[in-house]
Amino acid sequence: MKVTLTVFTPTYNRVDLLPRGYEALLRQTSHDFCWIIIDDGSKDNTYGIAKEYQGRFPEKILLFQNEQNMGLNHTLNRCLQVA
Repeated sequence: MKVTLTVFTPTYNRVDLLPRGYEALLRQTSHDFCWIIIDDGSKDNTYGIAKEYQGRFPEKILLFQNEQNMGLNHTLNRCLQVA
């Protein structure tokens, strides 16, 4: 998929922040983006919320989940690999 902007979101227990990120992306003037979200083994419903957004825009959102918390560096590197 060729896009103008790729947004990486490594996330861990941030169920409260994902909706704000999603709304911010939708407010942009360019809708030519790909949002890569990797849940880093959250213990709350972060992955579930991200899954809902992916269901709304499956062509825009790539969603992955680490089986356990691997830390920010590992998860950012995984974002790069996916991109």
